[in-house]
Amino acid sequence: MRKTMKKAEVEMIFGVVIGVIVAVLMLSLIWGMQTTATSTEGVINESFTAVANTWITLDNPDIVEGTLTVENQTDGVIGSGNYTVDYTLGRINVTDDLNYNTSYTYEPVGYIDSPMARLVVGFIAVMLAVGIIVYLAKKE
Repeated sequence: MRKTMKKAEVEMIFGVVIGVIVAVLMLSLIWGMQTTATSTEGVINESFTAVANTWITLDNPDIVEGTLTVENQTDGVIGSGNYTVDYTLGRINVTDDLNYNTSYTYEPVGYIDSPMARLVVGFIAVMLAVGIIVYLAKKE
């Protein structure tokens, strides 16, 4: 014998399905924004040709201090006294006319500087996931 679903049961199932779809979409968007806002990124061997005592703008601003290394393409690593770095604007000024490679870590656009704010943002996706579970438990 075949049992037919009542209108209330269909509405409940439809509500749960729509709720799950919306929640998963929101969670994936928030997770992506959260990752960008709380993670630094790295660059390895960015190449540039320098004219002595001229500022060269690197591809990414907001370099994390202490992470930048500079190598000339023939002899290897050069000492920090041979170049000056503007960490905020992502610029470098070297003392010799050479071809260089540089590696560094930077804060991407949208990065949250405050450690406390990064901690709070880290919980947003978790709280949304808990909300999804509560919503689904309430619907059944």
